[in-house]
Amino acid sequence: MTVTVEKSEKVVEVTVIYNGMIFRAEEKAAEMIEALDKCVDSLIRQIRKNKTRVEKQLRSGAFDNFIVEESVSEEIDFDVVRTKNVDLKPQSVEEAILQMNLLDHQFYMFRDSENDTISVVYKRNDGGYGVITPRNG
Repeated sequence: MTVTVEKSEKVVEVTVIYNGMIFRAEEKAAEMIEALDKCVDSLIRQIRKNKTRVEKQLRSGAFDNFIVEESVSEEIDFDVVRTKNVDLKPQSVEEAILQMNLLDHQFYMFRDSENDTISVVYKRNDGGYGVITPRNG
């Protein structure tokens, strides 16, 4: 859990890793406890929406006693509307960020010229950039 202060708002970020599954929520509010409550609600919605798939990853019936006050329709099928093939030329992280910005995208996949791995750069909500790299390969 990370808590930061941005001007008059408190930002709470919660990441839970359990049995290889990653659950993440980030919320802003005037008070820290309010932002934390929103994070918990967001995590519950995520789990509820993907209950069937998450249960398959964990164990059958893992959420049978899971009580949620609001109704959330479970997403049964993911509707992939487009598949795109890309050529990955070796680039530095800085070149990949430049290319992402030139394309006006929120993320960009590339082959890192330093270690020859497939990586992703992305724009963060706080205005910075992030890089996702594989741990094993």
